[in-house]
Formats: sequence, structure tokens, C-alpha cells
Amino acid sequence: MRWRWYSITGLLRQQQHLQHQLRRCSNDTTRANLHICYQNGLPMIEIPLPSRREMCQFTLKPISDTIARFCKNIECEDKGIEIVYIYSTSGNRIAGSTSVQHLLLRGNFKLRINDFIYTVEVPSSIDTIADIKTDSDAVQKLDELRSTLASLYAIMNVEEYKAFRERVLMEEYENVKAELKPLIQAKFEIDEFCRKRAQRILWLILAAMGFQAGFLARLTWWEYSWDIMEPITYFATHATLIASFTYYLYTNQVHLLILFKDSSAMLATSE
Repeated sequence: MRWRWYSITGLLRQQQHLQHQLRRCSNDTTRANLHICYQNGLPMIEIPLPSRREMCQFTLKPISDTIARFCKNIECEDKGIEIVYIYSTSGNRIAGSTSVQHLLLRGNFKLRINDFIYTVEVPSSIDTIADIKTDSDAVQKLDELRSTLASLYAIMNVEEYKAFRERVLMEEYENVKAELKPLIQAKFEIDEFCRKRAQRILWLILAAMGFQAGFLARLTWWEYSWDIMEPITYFATHATLIASFTYYLYTNQVHLLILFKDSSAMLATSE
């Protein structure tokens, strides 16, 4: 019996020691309080990042943000963060689908980052809560305004008017398209005529150059000698240079094949 009493007493002491250690650990993991302040109408909070050992400022959007999105933003700032949860002051975990607006209206809450728990103090000013409610009322009024405009659209037959204007514009488009069709055909014929004429001019120039080369060659090797034809070929080459320079002065373009072809087409069009 005495041996059993000593064993039970030892177990009770061991249990008390473990409870004391747990309370001590919980006190060590609880950090200093964090505060929410309002800047330009939006709540701001500075949270310490465990890995970087620095404070990071976050902006809360009461209407559009949720607790899950807020926790996700904290995790994205520090890769060393594995757990981010929000609890009420009584220790109950708050769902991630809860909006930030409702969280702020509840008052103070606890923020858990990994093994550290922070108590977040929310301003309990009546003006602050009134501002949040005012923003919610503004959004609600905006939704009411949208529904009112939608009903006005329906009453004024805006959709029917849009359909009517669309039909009118399509008819005008078809009429303009019908008027442009013969003009487009005429443009195609003119372009084809200019292309053929420019091609003929180029072939004529090639034939003239070939005739000139053959004529000078016959005079050089059959009719006369090179000593007699050398000055003639010199003046022929110089005359070609003069003609090229005259073309440049007349058209303000370099004597290239593509540019010459385009110029010939333009001259044919003007005629």
C-alpha cells in the first residue's frame, strides 16, 4: 500500500511539473501587443517577421479583404512563416472566410505566427467604427445606384435603342461597302496597268542597254579599232552618268530598280 501511495504521489508531482512547464512555454511564446492604427481611412498594422527580424507594415481592406487573404499576405512576405491563424480573445479560432470588417468590429484579437502569439489591439473609438460602417453604407448605396441605373435602362428601352442603332449602322456600312466596291475594282485595274507599264519600261531599258553594248562592240572589233572607239565609250559612259543625275534631280530619288519601278507606276497613274 505504501509503495502505491508513493507512486501515485510521484505521478501527481510529475503532472504538476509538466503543467508548470506548459504554462511557462505558453508565456514565453506570447509576445508584445500589436496595434492597429488608421491612415488615410484604412487600418494599418505592423507585424514582426520571424526570419528577417524586421517589422512589416500591412494595409487592411475592411470591405474587400478576408482573414484568409490577410494571412496569405503575411505568409508571402516571409518564407519562414508556416502557420498564420487568427483567434478571438477567448481562444477560439476565427474562420478564414470572415471579412476584415467584421474582425475589426469584434474588437481585440490574437494573431498566431508559427509558435508566437500576438495580441492585436483594435481601436475602440466610436468614430473609427462609424467610419467602417460609413464605408459599408457607401458600398451599399453604390449597389443601390447600380440597380437603379439598370432599372432606368429597362424603362427607357436602352437595349432596344442600341439594337436599332446597330441595325442602322450595319445598313450604312453595307451601303458604303457597296459604293467602295467599284472603286476598289478600279484601283486594282489601275495598279495592274501601272505594274505592266513599269515592267515594259524596264525591259525597254534593258534592250537599249544591250543594243548599245552590241553596237559599240561591233564598232570596236569589226568596223574600227579600240584606239578610235575609246573616246566614244568614254563619252557614252559620261552621258549615262548625266542621265542618272538628271533623273535624281527630277525625282529626288536614287536611281534604284525598285524606286524606278514605283516612279514609273506613279507617272502612269498621273497620266
